[in-house]
Amino acid sequence: MAIENAAQANGVFRDMKDLERQRRATSESITKRKQALIDYCRTQGPTLVYNPVNDEDKPTMIQTVKRVTTKLDLSSLALNLNVAVSDMNAPGIAKLVEAGKLTAEDFEKYKYDEETYVLHQRKAHKQEIEQFRNKI
Repeated sequence: MAIENAAQANGVFRDMKDLERQRRATSESITKRKQALIDYCRTQGPTLVYNPVNDEDKPTMIQTVKRVTTKLDLSSLALNLNVAVSDMNAPGIAKLVEAGKLTAEDFEKYKYDEETYVLHQRKAHKQEIEQFRNKI
């Protein structure tokens, strides 16, 4: 796309900003819908849905999967050691250990597990499709 004058540049810029707003709104909508599906599947269990692929509805099972992630509370650790949070990277932590300001036991105190649920989808088996048809 060749821009030949300022008016065209202005038009292209405005179109670009409009597309960015649309993308942000679409992303928020997807996030809300995904969370609604996660909440539903957590209470109701695996669910049969139909996924539109190449103008054909493919039977798909959706369910939630719990993910546990071990995280480190860097802000509390930095505050207790009187260092900047930006210095709490691997080399910075190594320097604190070498200086004797941080031990493995102290480090472990700042670890915590965070649980999140994600939506998992897979192709539905014939038996599962029949089970859901019998429920309805």
